[in-house]
Amino acid sequence: MKSASRLNVGIVQPRRKWSGLRSPDNIGASERIEFTMKGFVYILKNKEGKFYVGSTSDIRRRVKQHQRGHTQTTRNMSSFDTVLVQEYPTLEAARKVERRIKRLKRKEYIARMVKDGYIRIA
Repeated sequence: MKSASRLNVGIVQPRRKWSGLRSPDNIGASERIEFTMKGFVYILKNKEGKFYVGSTSDIRRRVKQHQRGHTQTTRNMSSFDTVLVQEYPTLEAARKVERRIKRLKRKEYIARMVKDGYIRIA
């Protein structure tokens, strides 16, 4: 199995969006803080050539969960590799792309994305 520490993905921290003219240091408790988390779509592939598509806000944590058998689908897969990871501005955007990929009927489309090295959904 591929170690999550070998992934070429940096750790992503939530970004805060502050409203108004006040600095973050003197924000009152009644003011709203929005968190915008980046999202990732990832594709795993096992030795038999089967793909698993998922999305997350923390790619390292999620791959470790797959390695530990947290998800039924990947628990049933023999050893797998992370073959593609693509970042999106928000987790919501990543989830939309994940759903569109999962609706594709042929695994050749997913194989093409992996070969090209990026996800392109029209």
